[in-house]
Amino acid sequence: MKAIHILVLCLLTLIMSRPQAAPTYSVTDLGPGYAFGINELGQVVGTSGVRAFMWQSGNMVDLGVLPGGHDSNAFSINNNGQVVGWSSSSDGDRAYLWEAGKMTSLGILPDASGRSEATAINDAGQVTGWSDTATGASHAFLFQSGNMTDLGTFPNGFTNQSVGADINEFGVVAGYAASNAYHSVYWQGGVMTQITIPHPFYTGDRATAINDGGAITGFNESGTPSHGYVWENGTLTVIAPLSNQSVLTYPTDINNTMQVVGYDLNYTTYHAFLWDAQNGTQDLNSLINAKDTLIQGAMSINDIGQIVGFGINSNGYRAFLLSPIPIPEPETFTLILLALGILGFTEMRRRW
Repeated sequence: MKAIHILVLCLLTLIMSRPQAAPTYSVTDLGPGYAFGINELGQVVGTSGVRAFMWQSGNMVDLGVLPGGHDSNAFSINNNGQVVGWSSSSDGDRAYLWEAGKMTSLGILPDASGRSEATAINDAGQVTGWSDTATGASHAFLFQSGNMTDLGTFPNGFTNQSVGADINEFGVVAGYAASNAYHSVYWQGGVMTQITIPHPFYTGDRATAINDGGAITGFNESGTPSHGYVWENGTLTVIAPLSNQSVLTYPTDINNTMQVVGYDLNYTTYHAFLWDAQNGTQDLNSLINAKDTLIQGAMSINDIGQIVGFGINSNGYRAFLLSPIPIPEPETFTLILLALGILGFTEMRRRW
C-alpha cells in the first residue's frame, strides 16, 4: 500500500514540475488612454487624455495635477497605492508622488531650472527617475526620506546624462548613462556599475527594468534589428525579435518569475510581446481572447502575470489590462485523473 501512495506522490510531483505552456489572456478595456504600470493588487496607472489616472475594479480615478498645471502622467504604482509620474505645474514639469488623493511635487535637483520626471517607486517609497541639473544635463535621481539625490553619470560623457528607469524592492536602480554612447547601468548604495553588453554590431544599450532578484532587461540602442536582452549575474540572454521584419525589440518590464514584456516594431506597426526562457518571444496578440484588438505596447507585468499596456480596437486607442487564463494542458488532466484513479482503487481495495 505504501508503494502505491509513493507512486501517486510521484505522479503529483510530475504534474507540478511539468513545463507550462504559454498562458492565454482575457482582455479588459480600461478606456481611452495608455496604461503604464500595475501593482500586485491589480491597480493600474497611466494617462487618459492629458491626465494621469488610477484604475481599480472597473473604476478610473483622475489623479489631477500639481498647482498651476494642466496635464500629468502616471508611470508606476507600488503595493501601498502610491503613484509616481510627472505633472506640469507653475514651476514647470515636475516629478510627483500621489498618495491618498493628494499629489505632491518631488522637486528638482539643486540649482536646476528645468524639469524632472519620476519613473518608478518601490514599496518602501523610494523613487527613481531623472531631473535636469544646474548644468542643463539630466541625471538619474533617488528620492527617499524627502530628499532627491543625484546618482551621477560617467565622467566626460558625450552628453553627461543619465536616467533612472526602474527600482527594485532592495533600492537598486537600473537605467542608463552616457559615455561614448548610452550604456546600461545600475546604481546600488550610490555606486554606479556598467553592465557589460557585447557590441558586435552596435555601440550602445539601455536598461529599462529590474526585478527583485537583480535581473535587468533592456535593449541595444542602435543597429538593425535592435535586440532586447536579459542580464542576470553577469549572464546575458538575447530576446529575439518577433520576426525578420522587426527593427526594434524594446523590453519595458521584467517580473520576479523572469517574464519580460515590451513592444516590437516592424516596418508597419507595433506589436506587444511576452518573453520567457521556455517559450521565447511571443506576440501577445496571438495569446489574447479579443481578436478585434491589437495590443501594441505591453508596459508592465506583475508577479501573477497580469499585463498592462495600450493598443487599438474599434473604439480607437485604448488602455488595456491582460489577465492570464489558467488552462492546464490535456496531459496534465490525464495525470491528475490517473493519480485520482489510483487513490480511488486503493481505497476500494482497502474496504474490501
